[in-house]
Amino acid sequence: AYGCKTCGLSSASCICVFCFDAGEHEGHDFYISRSDYGCCDCGDVYAWRRSGFCRHHPGPRKEVDPAQLLPEATRRRAQLMIPAQVRRLTRRFEPSAFPAPS
Repeated sequence: AYGCKTCGLSSASCICVFCFDAGEHEGHDFYISRSDYGCCDCGDVYAWRRSGFCRHHPGPRKEVDPAQLLPEATRRRAQLMIPAQVRRLTRRFEPSAFPAPS
């Protein structure tokens, strides 16, 4: 994995070799580390500066609503299910749902 002090937003931010080679890091303060775990942060605006994204992971586009990338049927189901599940969980964890200690 590569860490780039110029592009990474934290000391834990890193990208894979594939993304590093496909990005623009010439002259950056970077380091190589060996790791058997973790994930590549390329394209993640919370971990990496956009200027460091590779050509394969441009990151989210502001003009595109991610919900529009889902099939219409999936979007409709989600619009029904998510609020229902949030209400269910909220009721489950209300203080009245827990017996008072004796």
